[in-house]
Amino acid sequence: MKKRTLLVVLAAILLLTLLCSCSTEGKDLLKPFRDRTINYLKMVELGEYRGVEVEKVVPREITEEEIRLAIQSERYNYAEINKVDRPAQMGDIVVADYAGYIAGAAFENGSASGEEIVLGLGQYISGFEEGIVGMSAGETKTVEVDFPDDYRDEELKGKHASFVITVSEVYEAILPEYDETYAKDKLGMASIEEYERAKKESLVGDAETEAKNQQFQNLWKKVREGCKILSYPEGKIESYVSDCISYYENMAAYTGMEFGEFLKEYYKMDEENFRAAVNDMAYTEIGDEVIIRAIIQKEKIKLSKEEYENEKQKLIKSMGFDSEEAFQASYGSSFEEYYGKENIEYAILQEKVFDIVEDNAVIK
Repeated sequence: MKKRTLLVVLAAILLLTLLCSCSTEGKDLLKPFRDRTINYLKMVELGEYRGVEVEKVVPREITEEEIRLAIQSERYNYAEINKVDRPAQMGDIVVADYAGYIAGAAFENGSASGEEIVLGLGQYISGFEEGIVGMSAGETKTVEVDFPDDYRDEELKGKHASFVITVSEVYEAILPEYDETYAKDKLGMASIEEYERAKKESLVGDAETEAKNQQFQNLWKKVREGCKILSYPEGKIESYVSDCISYYENMAAYTGMEFGEFLKEYYKMDEENFRAAVNDMAYTEIGDEVIIRAIIQKEKIKLSKEEYENEKQKLIKSMGFDSEEAFQASYGSSFEEYYGKENIEYAILQEKVFDIVEDNAVIK
């Protein structure tokens, strides 16, 4: 599929189920969404979802340098790794914490802890990896960088940023020789030429998938913006926020950290901003489900037993299992028991809604 895969949808639903299962008095907080007598069309004023216009997202061009770096990156899978007591060099692997700031304020997804960074692979914006070169374990340094004007995140395009980086470990990587023996013995390829051709095709395919996914996200955003949510299933927002926060509080307790300390360490957020982010996420996720279920009802989309069974088997096979018995042997329960039949049905129906939206879109 062009959108979120069914497995991703099921994983999200499973997480929500786990969050809600911690509620008091054994209440089933998912019940409002499972009650098929609810008229979702009364909860939302649907906007246009057929014939929505969206600009075509063109796949990015794969450069020879990107192919070279991808090949180099794969060589690290077969490298000999040794911890060293010296300043980091290009080609080394460092373990580091970093926090990014723009105009003195932390920004979303700009921080990480215990990150393994391969210096010289160009996996970070220009200047970031170069700024780590020369740092030793235990050293902290501020690296100044500029996000490119064509950066994928609109909020960061062209912005100047400061990253406070602390290196905790430095490793030397001794890579295997890049020759025909490497191609045959390590990669199972007939030759280096065949491998490089396959690598380019893989990168081109990834770029095409990335563009399709982005195009659909842009399309669904327009659908969402064209709808007006009138109401939400009773108590759903509150329970989502409460149980999500409880989930992360339990994670903090597991690490032996205070909740505020945990959020600051792993998410670079204070509790107030975290609660606001969870609240926004609740309205978005639950709002999307109200819209999707309303479209299902308006379009009278049904799922036959045969179609359900076929899609279920495809999902099982996409996870690498030949049969449901193999899945059960690995997970200790059947596929339906693990994900829930109603959740699987909803995931399949959601894809049908997405297909309607995408197949009828006007791509400019």
